[in-house]
Parts: sequence; C-alpha cells; structure tokens
Amino acid sequence: MAKFNDVTMGQMEACINRMGGMQNFLTYIRGEGKIVFDTLLTFIGTMKMGAQLAFVTSPASFSEYLSDIHHSNVIREFCGLEVAAAPAVELALHKVDYGADHSPNGRILLELGKKAEVGIAHFVAFLSDNRGTTDRFIFYLRGKNGNLWAVYARWEMGGESDFWYVQAYPADKGHSQQYAGAIVVSRA
Repeated sequence: MAKFNDVTMGQMEACINRMGGMQNFLTYIRGEGKIVFDTLLTFIGTMKMGAQLAFVTSPASFSEYLSDIHHSNVIREFCGLEVAAAPAVELALHKVDYGADHSPNGRILLELGKKAEVGIAHFVAFLSDNRGTTDRFIFYLRGKNGNLWAVYARWEMGGESDFWYVQAYPADKGHSQQYAGAIVVSRA
C-alpha cells in the first residue's frame, strides 16, 4: 500500500520535471542534494474586509477615496466599471523580498496563483481604511479590457493635501516602481 494513494503518475512526472529531470530527482532521493524553494514573498498577516456594496467606478467615485490619481491607466482601465456587491473577505499581506530589481510581477503571480487578484470593491475599501500608512502596496486588479493590472499605491503626505498616489501597469510588463519592501495584497 502506497503512502500517498491520491498522487497520480502525471503529478509525479510533473514533480520530477519541475526538479529539473530524472538526474536531479535521483540525486535528491540518494540524499546527495536538497530542494530549496526560492520565494519572493514573506507572509506578514491577514486583514478582514467587510462586504462591499455595488457601485460604478468613475473619477468622482474614486475621488471619494483618492485625492489625486497620477496615472492615466487608472482612469482608462478602472473608471466606468460596474462593480458588483462583494462579500466579506480575508486578504493576505506579503512583503516583497526582492533585491534591487523592478517589477517581478511574473514571480509574484506564480507564487500567489489564483489568489493574487483582488476585487475592485475591496481595493477601494482597503485604500479608504488605510489612509496615512507609510507602507507601499501592490494589488492585482482586472481592468475594463479583462487584462490583469499591477496597481501600485502609496500614501503621500504634505503640501496642501494628503492623498493616495496610484499607478497601474499591465501585469505582464515591467515598469519603474521599486517592489522591494512593498506589500502585496491578495486574497487569503
């Protein structure tokens, strides 16, 4: 009787392939090697978000939460969306442990899988609830075109007003925002 009866041959083959092939697998089971999981994110906690009412996004609806929007992609991709009512959720917070490189979206999305994407309603509520923070945040949101966007947000203080500085970039493209130390907000 096998120890793991529910593992299929296909899953075992996929595991061996992910290890780099049969030679690496045999090296490992002989005790001559080790498996190291290279992770980009460090889990720091969760946050409960209440249920959200349905709304249609517009510059006016965003201005209730954002005193200033600096990037045209935010307006173009996220204004005019019909956002359905959203149930209460628990969001996960992960700090990006990434050297000096920019835009590791592919690696973040691989680590988080289907949990990476956050709904617009919870994004807006999160920003509303976290005014004044010194942290920088990264969200993955669906825009009007159905594509996934990396949305960068940080609270700006000083001058005549305090506001969320928000920029959006296609999740499959690089950009200039520094991710090291930022917090990725995803579904738990």
